[in-house]
Amino acid sequence: YTQGRSVVGRRSLVFCRSFLLFNRVFQRMKSLSCSKGIPCAVWFLPGSYTMLSILVIYAVRTILTGPVTMPATIPAGVITWQVFAFIAAGLLLVGFVIRAFNTRIFFELLIGITLFLGVWVYAWSILPWEIALVVASILTVFQARVRRTFVHNGFVLLGAAGIAIHVAFLFHLEKLAMILFAFLLFDLFAGRPKGIATQLATLFVHRGVIPGLIIPSSWKGLRQQIRDTIKDPGAIFLGAGDLILPLILVAHASVAGIWQGVAVTVGLLLGAVWLAYSGAVKPRPALVPLLLGTGIPYIIQFLLHVV
Repeated sequence: YTQGRSVVGRRSLVFCRSFLLFNRVFQRMKSLSCSKGIPCAVWFLPGSYTMLSILVIYAVRTILTGPVTMPATIPAGVITWQVFAFIAAGLLLVGFVIRAFNTRIFFELLIGITLFLGVWVYAWSILPWEIALVVASILTVFQARVRRTFVHNGFVLLGAAGIAIHVAFLFHLEKLAMILFAFLLFDLFAGRPKGIATQLATLFVHRGVIPGLIIPSSWKGLRQQIRDTIKDPGAIFLGAGDLILPLILVAHASVAGIWQGVAVTVGLLLGAVWLAYSGAVKPRPALVPLLLGTGIPYIIQFLLHVV
């Protein structure tokens, strides 16, 4: 147990140094974007995925080398059609509930509980579960009281990292591939300008509920109230699923090693840059470039038997 904690301590030091280095680079990019007129999203979106990948890789490696015990995987006997049926039924149920309970309180409660569980899972990966529960509870109350854009985004990023790690450990590779493919097909049709996902996202935003990341058109938007940021016509909204699903492959690759996770992260960042340059002119399926960016390096490593 002591040896495991010492390993966690060393990894914590590495994580802190990586975070400080990322923050230094991020501030430099911020100054360049302001001076050269580069859109905020071009730096903010890849920067967010970089931070998410660092969080995920660090947590996965800590789980594998530390004393923390995560949930067991879904039994291999669960066949593919059962997983697909579960996903389809879940999407239909969520759509029915959203239409039946068209209230802001229900939306906020549903999203808040989901992200709280994600934050708890992430904290649990590096801390004892009792402390992780307290940390997650404090952060949940804090983001509910302080309605600033940067607080909201930070809470969403932590929650997305925790959910991605949990799903990566919960399902076998075959089931993960089926899940990601199902969501990719869903996003291709539902993420179009008149698709159901776009309509639901518009409904959420109009009610002041943001189930995802808010990318303001300028850096000062991060300090604004959420209600003011979402009124900005240049702001970009990225759903929580667009954060979680690509990170599942990063987490799964990180089980084999840090560099395997980094390789998938590089592909994710290329997809994020392409998505950021496309701008906020109209809604579009965000999962296509993101899953292609993570899927291609993951498949290459899988064929080379390194993941």
